[in-house]
Amino acid sequence: MRDVNEECIHEVFERRAAESPAAVALIDGDRVFSYGELDRLSDVLAVRLRYRGVGGGDIVGLLMSRSAELIVAMLGILKCGAAYMPLDRGNPEARNRYCLDKAQTRLIIADNDCDGLCSGDRLAYRFYVQDLIGHCIGPGARFSTDTPAYVMFTSGTTADPKGVVVPHRAVVRLVVDTNYVQIVPQDAILQFSTPSFDASTFEIWGALLNGATLVLYTGEVLDPNLFKQHVAQYDITVLWLTAALFHLFVDKCLDALRPLRVLLAGGDVLHPQAVRAVLDEIDGLELINGYGPTENTTFTCCHVMTRANRPEGSTVPIGRPITGTQVFILDEQRREVEPGQAGELYAAGLGVALGYLHTDLAETPFFHDSRFGPGLIYRTGDLVRLNESGVLEFLGRKDSQIKLRGYRISLEEIKARLLEIPAVKEAAVMCQKGEDGDQLLVAYVRADEDQCLDSRAVRKHLSQRVPRYMIPDKISIGAQLPINKNGKIDRTKLSTTHA
Repeated sequence: MRDVNEECIHEVFERRAAESPAAVALIDGDRVFSYGELDRLSDVLAVRLRYRGVGGGDIVGLLMSRSAELIVAMLGILKCGAAYMPLDRGNPEARNRYCLDKAQTRLIIADNDCDGLCSGDRLAYRFYVQDLIGHCIGPGARFSTDTPAYVMFTSGTTADPKGVVVPHRAVVRLVVDTNYVQIVPQDAILQFSTPSFDASTFEIWGALLNGATLVLYTGEVLDPNLFKQHVAQYDITVLWLTAALFHLFVDKCLDALRPLRVLLAGGDVLHPQAVRAVLDEIDGLELINGYGPTENTTFTCCHVMTRANRPEGSTVPIGRPITGTQVFILDEQRREVEPGQAGELYAAGLGVALGYLHTDLAETPFFHDSRFGPGLIYRTGDLVRLNESGVLEFLGRKDSQIKLRGYRISLEEIKARLLEIPAVKEAAVMCQKGEDGDQLLVAYVRADEDQCLDSRAVRKHLSQRVPRYMIPDKISIGAQLPINKNGKIDRTKLSTTHA
């Protein structure tokens, strides 16, 4: 039998389908698909995509909401040796066009109109699963596990978003035979994340590569009652929530989480009091704090908690590296620090992405260093320390990137978009604590005194250029921003002088 580390995503799925063809793989509202059906549908789509010229090395855009068609499209693309690139329809058209241009995408699979993103050499394709009638194909060509599986755009340390190229091996390592969670065929996982958010990687492939059932959330936005209905109706046992949603559910509707066996949360710092509350209230629940950048494929480290080892201190650890991942805590000279000392986290192993799309490695946080292994190393920009229990604690970011409500946000990108406004002379963007303790995205703007500018106009400008989650919660406009002795904006004074 071929080792799982030598299998691509679709090959692991095909093996599961061959083992249990009648098992339920996917539930999309009233539509239910077995593993055998999902395998055959994606086979037929792969034939049709090849007929349209899709092959190895191509990147196919996906402008689709959660649906059976989305899952079939992902599998069909992978079976062609191509990579899928999920786009968010809620993003400004200019941002999606930038991603498509950067990826040199020639085909977009969409479930709605996307004429504005098409051109002479870029076409749109739409299909329905009920129309995928045709002859199934036999085993296709074998691909290396280093073959790109998907491209996901995330804010980088510059003003432009970066396309992270993730190979098959990284996804298989995330969800198959791993040390932080055991997913079995009896499990059901709710697919709640947007397809362009990397948590969807865990949800989708965590279910389909382990013989479990993937249940698609049918709402467009969070509806607590609908969410609770899904969990109860479909016997959801494994669930992933962003830190913000986790805190919301613990505070407002903790009962919705009672049927779960495993709850994963992350994307931002977890409040220890919320962790204690849910573990104390729900008997037998396993709560996992999942940490990791998109560049290391969703999770780098995880901290598994039960009632027996609930966090008693003021922080929730991010834990230990997951299977197939190595981490290093280094100082500015890339020397390992002593246990207990703060340092920057570097990741290595099977989960590290191939780099950024069409970007020289020398211009990225990816690099080679034989001291830490033969593959690529990724510099996360996160400060951590190894505590006395031998687990990692997150201390904060080194640069202007932040994690907020589960999203990676580049403060530099927001600043660059603010400076596009003619009336804006200077800007600073920060993450600050609100009165209720939650993190808020705050923009401080120095405006031309001769021009009229208000926060409503700033929001309108940003809404046309960045995703909703990058629009500041608070915009402060003034004639001056405090300057320190080095001639830079004094961020320590901003919150007090511009409150």
